[in-house]
Amino acid sequence: MGGGLAGHPARVPVAAVHAGQHRGLTEQMGDPSDEAALSFAQQRLWFLHQLVPGNPFYNLAFAYRLHGPLDAAALEHALSEIVARHEALRTRFASDGNTQWQVIDPPSRVKLMVEDVRRADDPVAQAHQLAAEEARAPFSLERGPLLRNRLVWLADDDHVLLVTMHHIVADGWSMGVFKSDLAALYRAFAAGEPSPLPPLEIQYADFAEWQRSVMAGDVLAEQLDYWRERLRGMPAALELPADRARPPMPSYTAGAVSFEIPADVEQRLRAIGADRKATLFMVLLAAFDALLAAYTGGTDIVVGTPNAGRDRAELEGLIGFFVNIVVLRVNCSGDPTFGELLDRVREATLGGFDHKDLPFERLVEELHPSRDPSRNPLAQIGFQLLQTQHTGQSLDLEGVEAAPFEGHGDAVHSDVELYCFETSQGLSGRLVYAVDLFDEATMRRIARHFVHILGQVHADPRLSQLSLLIDDEAQRTLVEVNDTAAEVPAGTVVRLFEAQAARVPTAVAVSFGQERLTYAELDTRANRLAHRLRSLGVGPEVLVGLCAHRGPDQLVGMLAILKAGGAYLPLDPEYPVERITYMLSDAACSAVIVEDGVDIDTGGAEVVRLDPDADSAWPAHAPAVTVSPDNLAYVIYTSGSTGRPKGAEITHRGVTNVIAFQSRAFGVGPQSRVLQVASICFDASVSEIWITLTSGGELVITPTHLVGAELADVLSARGVTQVALVPSVLATLPDVELPKLETIIIGGEAGAPAVVNRWAPGRALINVYGPTETTVNASYLRCAERVTAPLPIGAPVSNTQMYLLDAWLRPVPPGVPGEVYIGGAGVSRGFRGKPAMTASRFVANPFAADGSRLYRSGDLARFLPDGNIEFLGRIDDQVKVRGFRIELGEVESVLAEHPSVSQVSVVARDQRLYAYLVPANLTGVDGGALSEDYVRRRQRYFDRAHREGIPTEPPNPTAVRRVRSMRAKRLLEIGCGGGSLMRALAPACEQYVATDFSSSAIDLLRANLADAEGLTLMVREARDFRGFRDTSFNVVVVESVTQHCPTLSYVDEVVGRAVAALADGGLCIITDVRERSGHDELAIDARYFTGLPDRVSRVAEVETVRRGDRYDVVLTAGPGRPLGPPEALPHGLANDPLRAERADQLGRELREFAKRRLPDYMVPSGYLALDALPLSQNGKVDVRQLPPPERRSSGRAPASPEEKLICALFAEVLGLGEVSPDDGFFELGGHSLLAFRLVNLVRARFGVEFTLATLFTDPTPAALAHLLTRQTRGEVA
Repeated sequence: MGGGLAGHPARVPVAAVHAGQHRGLTEQMGDPSDEAALSFAQQRLWFLHQLVPGNPFYNLAFAYRLHGPLDAAALEHALSEIVARHEALRTRFASDGNTQWQVIDPPSRVKLMVEDVRRADDPVAQAHQLAAEEARAPFSLERGPLLRNRLVWLADDDHVLLVTMHHIVADGWSMGVFKSDLAALYRAFAAGEPSPLPPLEIQYADFAEWQRSVMAGDVLAEQLDYWRERLRGMPAALELPADRARPPMPSYTAGAVSFEIPADVEQRLRAIGADRKATLFMVLLAAFDALLAAYTGGTDIVVGTPNAGRDRAELEGLIGFFVNIVVLRVNCSGDPTFGELLDRVREATLGGFDHKDLPFERLVEELHPSRDPSRNPLAQIGFQLLQTQHTGQSLDLEGVEAAPFEGHGDAVHSDVELYCFETSQGLSGRLVYAVDLFDEATMRRIARHFVHILGQVHADPRLSQLSLLIDDEAQRTLVEVNDTAAEVPAGTVVRLFEAQAARVPTAVAVSFGQERLTYAELDTRANRLAHRLRSLGVGPEVLVGLCAHRGPDQLVGMLAILKAGGAYLPLDPEYPVERITYMLSDAACSAVIVEDGVDIDTGGAEVVRLDPDADSAWPAHAPAVTVSPDNLAYVIYTSGSTGRPKGAEITHRGVTNVIAFQSRAFGVGPQSRVLQVASICFDASVSEIWITLTSGGELVITPTHLVGAELADVLSARGVTQVALVPSVLATLPDVELPKLETIIIGGEAGAPAVVNRWAPGRALINVYGPTETTVNASYLRCAERVTAPLPIGAPVSNTQMYLLDAWLRPVPPGVPGEVYIGGAGVSRGFRGKPAMTASRFVANPFAADGSRLYRSGDLARFLPDGNIEFLGRIDDQVKVRGFRIELGEVESVLAEHPSVSQVSVVARDQRLYAYLVPANLTGVDGGALSEDYVRRRQRYFDRAHREGIPTEPPNPTAVRRVRSMRAKRLLEIGCGGGSLMRALAPACEQYVATDFSSSAIDLLRANLADAEGLTLMVREARDFRGFRDTSFNVVVVESVTQHCPTLSYVDEVVGRAVAALADGGLCIITDVRERSGHDELAIDARYFTGLPDRVSRVAEVETVRRGDRYDVVLTAGPGRPLGPPEALPHGLANDPLRAERADQLGRELREFAKRRLPDYMVPSGYLALDALPLSQNGKVDVRQLPPPERRSSGRAPASPEEKLICALFAEVLGLGEVSPDDGFFELGGHSLLAFRLVNLVRARFGVEFTLATLFTDPTPAALAHLLTRQTRGEVA
């Protein structure tokens, strides 16, 4: 296959070729001359093209500036010869909806399009624009051609050659082959000589057919076995911290940064490789893996490397898409030395390349990774080492100087691709990255860190000893960020409050509805109660519980405890009794202040009632007590991963420090009115209360937690100047003018740009961050009035240090994620009564010699270029929901105590908690009432259906044949429905009794068959045999009833009573039994019926009659065999139509169960029962595979004709017997080719446009049915 065109003897100038060239790129394509299967690689690219039709993402382009006397005719001739020589360049692709194939067109002359820009203002700039346009112009895979050539005419003897081809017919190696062929052919044709190139032995289509034939049988099995084992349990994605959120569909736009590797470093790298019997490729990859482990915080590193796929000599000179991705997975765990890591890389590389022939596309189909059109499957990071002579960068045209013409816009198909180059000058590198995700500055930093690592590995350090910090990064992240020293007022916040009470005694300190307390009144009331507490032994380090609703009395109690020198433990009266009892016992409180009307079990602690009259006898002045900054101020309980909350002990030093800072930063003063939003059980209340009372302002308390318009009304009516809200609550405020609201504090969750941009203009909007264990706030950020990304958490507050450290407590450089460690004045003592837990979370400060400690927060963050810190998430199971910090393990532990729960996993989604559970025995959930409800629902459904005119199906052939053959005279039909069987059989019977639970059905039959003799019609449930004598019928037909029964035990009742009503030799005919059915209908295995003679007396024989997807059962009544002792039915004989109802009921029980043990904010919103929790291959719960909470996890029957049809299409394509509307296509085993087939079927059946991208967005029948219904109505384009 191939051939050539005649030579051309003389040089033809560009002007001659230019005339008339704008008509097209090639001559008209001829009829297809050959057809062939696609290679596996082509199959994937073809599929990706269908996913986003008309995209330029897989264009391969190069451009060269040509200086010198160019022979345009020889160039055009050479291009024509290349196309004739390589069938791939004249290939296009066809499909019939199920199968795709290559169409190879016959050779034809390539016409070189010439673009004359000589008269442009800036011809070079114009050429750059044309190059970019050419590189981004899409191809049609169906129409072809898949190669374009354009010559841009800048000036006499100055041109730019643009060549673009689709990746489906070429790869990087092919570009080198193309340039080499072009140079050889141009040289020959310019000299009037014939082609010097030898004929090709094979063509790409031959390779595709060979690959399909070879990659099968034992060869395929052996390759798949290796890769299954090698990639078992691998992470779904390797997430490099990006500068921007990942778009749903990438643009594939590439950026690139280049760098050099010093010669001395290269020499040492080669020496390392020689020592460990490793290639330079392996050494560089090991260093790259170490870098990726540091940047991602992971130890399971997966990188894809391209393999040229040209091991056979005859493939080396061929243009085509041969390249294959080899997935190299390396385990970086255990803190290996670099040499040990290199050994692991060597083993992975040798194994991978020994099994490199398995096409990447086939591997993807086999492993079914999570499908996400925004990222590559299996490997999102690429690596390649190239030798200069194989990169295909040079173009040698005789008599013409050719230089690469940069800037035509590359594409990238991974998140990041690292290319290292071996040249005669040494080693260099190039990072190509997705502009969608990363900034150039980020990539330059990664390149510097990579080179920095390369310079260290010769000493064979452990990964924990490799430093990423370079230049001034250590100074900036360790010293400059943490230069926060500031003066703190002497004493405690109580003394600061007392100073305000002396300065402005008549000013309002607190308001609550119509109630007001001045500073003097609040001070006096607190003093009197403090004296009372002192008489009970309260003093420094004595913890006193405080259980009262929000209001002035609660504030008096808190202040009194502190004035007495004690520390307070806040207790919400609305908490479950069990939780309050536990906290009091765990904290070992000596006394508890309790509001009148609140009754709690104090466990023996002294009860002190809030009673101003009782306190009036005590002195009005402050008690004399000495409290140091290191004394305990309060204990606040937070969610605990062990299943029990834990109490953080906070000292006065931390409180005074943060209040002094906030008062300055938030601008609080005597004119301020601060709204108390938070419960005192949360440390945000510490800020609200004390920045107000230590500044002479007014604390405004509302009776309940408010949101939306009610909150806005309070803010407006009370003239509130400052409020602290979680962003989700701030988002509920209506658009109203709040001119007096000067400051909004947000925290507890990410601040969305839309919320910030709405409320920041004209006021201070401050984002704060801080765990309870470090006293309210550790960092803050004053927001700009307009932002485009989620807010950073800012920089440390006064006298606070924040370090971002890796797993070995090493500082990470800017851009690299690290765990947040917090030091300074706010660090608490630890967890009350839990020394082991305290030791695990509070560690020695490696950056100070004063014996101070750091709190290990469990939060992930990174430094931004401006020095601010960006919160990235958690490294454990702790979450923030609507601002509340929750340990998911605590919620799971509580739910797991319920006897009906076998396994449970709790996740946070959309600011709600959802519990996914495996019931211990769902059938044990009260089924009696549920069965009755089920039957009534079915009854209502059929009543309505018969009134609206349900179609009457033909009579069951088994029943008709058997009844007629025995000439039965007395017949009972259970479930007569529309009466088709009755009309066929009743005329020959002396007595025909027909029952149905639908009154509409019986009414219609009575109206139509009023004169029929011997016919009795009755409204009855299937198991209602009242009034029928035993052995009174020849035949009982249970007509299409079993699938509408709620349980198998219900069927037992029907069958037992039906057989009892038969005379000996009579038949019980049970029709239309489903063996596979919708989730809400009963499906019964035939083994249930064949086992009836062992369980039901008088069942002598059983016969089953198959009819398509259902079957009929014929039971013969007689003496039967002796029955043994009752035995339980074998498991799995039927499904459970009541499962959804049982699951809903269990969910209601669990919600009440949780409410008795957890605060409201920790009670899950939804409960979804599953047969099993999805597990990753390493045995952990795979949270990503849990179904979305809005879908019923137990499945359901289709709710519309569209859903029913699409479910059937899913089942047809996937080869399954049954698909639920909420089942995911890819979760059921779908892959790219099946996805395309499904899309074509949907298009054909519905006659609407439907894309692969739509299927990827929400791959369930329910979602597609909804979309298609809207399309047919014209609601969407």
